[in-house]
Amino acid sequence: MRNALLKKYRNEIVLDKLRKKLLGFVAVLLVVFAMFTMLLFYLSERRAYQGYMKESNEVTAGQVASIYELYLQNIKEIAYDTVYNNPELLRLSAEARGEVNAKRDILNLLDSVSVMNPYIHSVYLYYEEDEMVYSSISMPYAVVRLSYFGDREVFEENAAMTKPYLVGPHLLHCTAAISDPKEQPLVMSYIVPVAEPNGTVFLCVNANTRSLYSMILRNFELEQNRNFYIVDENGYVVFHRNPDYLFVEEVDLPQEEGMIRSEAYSGIMDMTFVFESTVPPLESEIGRYALRVLAVLG
Repeated sequence: MRNALLKKYRNEIVLDKLRKKLLGFVAVLLVVFAMFTMLLFYLSERRAYQGYMKESNEVTAGQVASIYELYLQNIKEIAYDTVYNNPELLRLSAEARGEVNAKRDILNLLDSVSVMNPYIHSVYLYYEEDEMVYSSISMPYAVVRLSYFGDREVFEENAAMTKPYLVGPHLLHCTAAISDPKEQPLVMSYIVPVAEPNGTVFLCVNANTRSLYSMILRNFELEQNRNFYIVDENGYVVFHRNPDYLFVEEVDLPQEEGMIRSEAYSGIMDMTFVFESTVPPLESEIGRYALRVLAVLG
């Protein structure tokens, strides 16, 4: 009788141990299954987010390129209207422009054009006859010879052209004392040459690209995980949220891991608009979810 009870007791102990081992094995399987499920969830969410951001960036890049083209078209219309409505000022000879009234009329014209839109930074009128530049801003003088003009590159490099042309975003050197790119105006120039009996006259309208960016992407500036920049036809960055990367080659820009890049090319401006975004830290959400599962299993 006693032996039977002991044998029965030992069998129950063995069965109890087996049950505990089985429960432990099932618990391990549940943990492994939960972790595997979380891994699949993480990979699927990450892949879905990357696909969504890729499409979103492509759409945004195309829209911003179109908006910039519209602003450029508006600048062109302003330039052509100015030339068409003020032929008498363009035909003035060097002697006639020496009079105070003529000089005042030219500067008043440039001032009126520069305040037509908030993104127009300045307006120049360059007379090739005597190489004099009239400006709506002081550089340091409103009327100065081209050799002393702060932004003379826009004329010197393209003065031989007889048709309208665009000078991509460039730093406008107002004075020789300014050397920090962060302190210099970043402008995009559209120039209309007009052939006159006294020589070609060039009207240059400068659009402030930083003002354009501020108006177009006002809310976008707050998104730290997204970046936007413009690349010219030579592969140089001509606009960037960080001024330190202005006019460097695109290949030299720092590349973050997991960066999603989309671009849109503008044939009108001959520039590429690039949007980049990084994947948000989903790992933290996965970690919190794993801790909850382990707590429930525990």
